[in-house]
Amino acid sequence: MGSNTEYQTIVIEWYGPVSWETIEDLDAGGLYLFTGRQKYQRKDAVQYIGITEGRYRTRFSRHHKAEFIVHNLRCWVGQVKHPSDLGRVGLERAESMLVYFACPDLNERKTVRPPRPTAVISHWFNEHSTPRYNRQGIFKDFPDVISWDGEHWREGNLRVWDEV
Repeated sequence: MGSNTEYQTIVIEWYGPVSWETIEDLDAGGLYLFTGRQKYQRKDAVQYIGITEGRYRTRFSRHHKAEFIVHNLRCWVGQVKHPSDLGRVGLERAESMLVYFACPDLNERKTVRPPRPTAVISHWFNEHSTPRYNRQGIFKDFPDVISWDGEHWREGNLRVWDEV
């Protein structure tokens, strides 16, 4: 049987890539990820995943990892939709899941030991809140659903359907 640790499901709506104008309009924080290339890389990739409780614009204005992404720096912001009262501990739990699973080059922490049992469900939108029917190639190895029960990883992708 799986671990006794409480299992949590977190749903995130990802928007992006977002422009500086859109970032300016966002209030409360959540998760974010940077994509692009470092100087020695040939293909764009997810480079860094982080969290902020404050305004995204403030967090990004002097971000310590953005300077390493020298080509095609893009930002995606993740707003937590469930649970609505996630708080700092929950944001860190979601971040830990995504970082441990994706192992972005610029995340040195949170890759050493597995996270607490959690499922992260990602819904993808463009910066104008329109659902993405086709995900960008950069996210081909970044599943929409990532689940860790303490023993086994599970992953999968979701298809977007219009109302029937």
